[in-house]
Amino acid sequence: MTAKLTLAFDEKVIRKAKQYASRHHTSVSSLVENFLKSITDEKPKKKEIEITPLAKSIAGVAKGGSPLTDDEIFYYEALKKHG
Repeated sequence: MTAKLTLAFDEKVIRKAKQYASRHHTSVSSLVENFLKSITDEKPKKKEIEITPLAKSIAGVAKGGSPLTDDEIFYYEALKKHG
């Protein structure tokens, strides 16, 4: 069911909204309706995952990567290849 609603906007906003709607092959009414739907639809919130004390205690233990800098890796790889 549709119903009419009268809103008041700055003329410049209305002009730009009409131009935008025209470029996107829609109406200002549809733009406003979609906006209002987007801010009023209640979406289920993501469930927060509880981090256990064990997970917290081991966080950061396994550090990846090389202890060497990029320059050192390049040097050792070149040394292996060229002697």
